[in-house]
Formats: sequence, structure tokens, C-alpha cells
Amino acid sequence: MKPKTLLITGIHRSGSTWMGKIMGMSKELQYIHEPFNIAKNSNMPLQYWYQYFTLDSDVSVRKKLKKYLNKFHQIDFIRLFKALKKTKYLGQVKDAFLYELKCFHTIPLYKDPIALLSSEWFYEELDAHVIVSIRHPAAFVASVKVKNWIFDFNNLLKQDQLMQDYLLDYKLEMELANEKKDLLESSILIWNILYSVVFKLQEKYKDNPNWIFIRHEDLSRSPEEKYNQIFKKLNLKFTTPIKNAIINSSKPQESSYLSRDSKENIFTWKERLEPEEIEIIKSGTKEVWKHFYIKEDW
Repeated sequence: MKPKTLLITGIHRSGSTWMGKIMGMSKELQYIHEPFNIAKNSNMPLQYWYQYFTLDSDVSVRKKLKKYLNKFHQIDFIRLFKALKKTKYLGQVKDAFLYELKCFHTIPLYKDPIALLSSEWFYEELDAHVIVSIRHPAAFVASVKVKNWIFDFNNLLKQDQLMQDYLLDYKLEMELANEKKDLLESSILIWNILYSVVFKLQEKYKDNPNWIFIRHEDLSRSPEEKYNQIFKKLNLKFTTPIKNAIINSSKPQESSYLSRDSKENIFTWKERLEPEEIEIIKSGTKEVWKHFYIKEDW
């Protein structure tokens, strides 16, 4: 049975964009980019990065969220007009029309790492299939180090229900991290927090076919094989153009937005991080990474 809705998520910098773009090539899916991203979307019923919604959330808030998400998959002539105004070449015009046409006959594919903490709500309220990308802690820290991103933990601390359900044990660490604003420590902490939640979800839904948990490293080592398995699990057609896109996006060549040597990319963190940093990350995330990785992965 095909999904009615599909969510691809995981911590930011976990490879969800690669996965989303590859799967978005399917004529059966409509790629929707990061509706939970509060920096990119206006008039949205969200206040925080990694906002947490459940079936226990206020009914009016849930209705607003569903309405907001559904708009991405409903034909919108104003959106089409705005997209056409921004076009610079013929291909963009075609893409703008195709997006609206896909609203009639495709499955919405929400690619959004920021929706991770609401992934269970997607499953329960939207009858979604959920794919969660798991990424090695050192690879994640190396990636945010390049971007110089320090997470503001007020986004989590101000969500009372989230704190009560999952994060009370991390409260003091988050408050201290906000004071220190140390990139390494903050990155370790957000990885621990998010993947501790992922582990609980994995344990809860390990036998549920609507949930797929995949390590980014496994996808990178055998992209064609792993993508084929995902498409089969979702009862989606694994076409030749999709297969070729996977090969082209993961083979050794000059790196671009979505094209890189996927096998080599697994270990770029060893070049970006100092040995002392790697040891700090390994020690600081051990209680969580042991659920997903083994010592040899370091």
C-alpha cells in the first residue's frame, strides 16, 4: 500500500535533502521543502525550531497546522503567479506549472529535518509514512562547524509539553549551553537530544512498516541498493531516471549541491575535526550513539 503522506526527516545536516530530492523525482510524489522552517515560511502556525506537536496539542492549533501543510499540496494560482514572476529561464516556468499540476494526482512528500520532533504527529494525524535519517555524531558536528551554527536551546526549553515528555533530563545542560555558546558542546547536546528521541521512536515503531530508520552512512555506501529498498517498501516505482540520478549524485566527481562522492563523504569529518574534538564528541555522545553505531564506526 502506498503512503498517503510521506515525511523525510532527521537532524539538520543529516542528508535529508539528498534523500528528498532523489525521491522527489518520482512522478508519484510531490516534493515539499521544509514547511517547518521558520526562517523560510511566513504566515505559519509555528514559533520554534523543532516545534513539537502531538494529538494532545490544542485542537485549534492542530487544525491550523493541518490547513497550513495542506496548502503546499493544493493548487494555488497566487503561488503560481509569484513563481512565474521569479523565473529566469524556460525550465523554471515548466517547473512552476508542474508543481501545481502535481497537486491533483501525487502524494505529498514533506522533506523537513525541523519536523523531527513532530514526526509522530505526522504519522498519527496525517497517516504518514516516516523516514528518519540517522547521521554519525562526528559527521554532524563537522558539518555544523563548517556552517558555524550554534543552536539556541530556548527553542526547546520554551516548549513545556516537549520538556515534560522527553527533555527534562537535559534542562540544565541546555541552560548552560545557552550561556556558554560553545559550538562543539552545543552541537553534541542537540545531537544527543534529537537522537535520544529518535531511539525511543525506533524502539516503539521497529516493527511498523510505516516507519523507516536509515543511517546516512549506509545510504551513502550503497545508494542504489538502499534507495531501491526504500522505494519497494513504499510501493513506489524505482524508475531508470531515478536510478541514474542516484548514480550521478553519488559517484566521484567535482562536488556540487547534491553531487559528491558519497562513500568518501562518510569520512570527511576526520579531515574537518581535530583529533581532540573527535574524542570529545565520541565521549560526549556515547550514551546515545551506542544505539546506532559501534566502535569501528569511529
